[in-house]
Amino acid sequence: MKYKKNYYFEKNYNPRVSVPNFENYLNKALMLSKKASEELKGIENIKYGNGPLQNLDIFGADKDKEKPIFIFLHGGYWRGLDKSYHTHMAKPFVKKGIIFVNVNYDLCPKVKVTTIEKQVTQAVIWIYKNIHRYGGIKTKIVICGHSAGAHLAALMVAKDWKKYNIKNRFFIASVLLSGIFDTELVLKLVVNNDIRMSIEEAKRLNPLDKHPNKNVKFLLSYGELEPELWKKQTIKYSKLLTNYKIPYTLIELKKQNHFSMINSITTDTDIFLKKIFEFFKE
Repeated sequence: MKYKKNYYFEKNYNPRVSVPNFENYLNKALMLSKKASEELKGIENIKYGNGPLQNLDIFGADKDKEKPIFIFLHGGYWRGLDKSYHTHMAKPFVKKGIIFVNVNYDLCPKVKVTTIEKQVTQAVIWIYKNIHRYGGIKTKIVICGHSAGAHLAALMVAKDWKKYNIKNRFFIASVLLSGIFDTELVLKLVVNNDIRMSIEEAKRLNPLDKHPNKNVKFLLSYGELEPELWKKQTIKYSKLLTNYKIPYTLIELKKQNHFSMINSITTDTDIFLKKIFEFFKE
């Protein structure tokens, strides 16, 4: 089935349509990330699976210390971008003595979102079992995602990890940045020509139908300049947390759009970033 453009849906649910000159933000992020990669000298492109893009970067490793961990999952509607656009996010975490793990995964249309979810599960398992070799505390992990990455992070904190012989209490918090939570909306968008999501897959991978782990605290956000219907997805997810009596904080990032918000939270003076750091103090 070939999906045709509906301007109403594209404007509200496709950030590359709603943000003029979105490429400028991505180009800036890539430039900052290349510079950060040179400065931080992390351990990059560690394989955690057999897929061509199943690799991750570790910044702030120190095997002689015990440090908490921040996992980041990039966005791109499961079909674009790369961890290399987000290396600059690691700088304030490394400065604070936190290990920053930047995760890649294979992309649509080469794989389906179901496969991507399994790959991210593999990444989490790899981190849990191996991060001690880099000075990480495996029971003190915050997982974060932006856009499609927030969707994947939301699935990770709703998973029964005992099925993988892992204790459920290792995520202490989840930071979900402007997430895609209502996956059935994807069926109405042109991007689904690449994503190839079916109704069955959309329902099965919908975070709004999951039960998040009650031991995880949440920090949710979206940009002030994002379309109201896009913001509504995060508001729906916040109501899910309320229904399950799970604590969360929801912050609207002032004067930010879907892409600029990433570049805006990369300095340790940022209020939102300080909220993230608070999770590691508890």
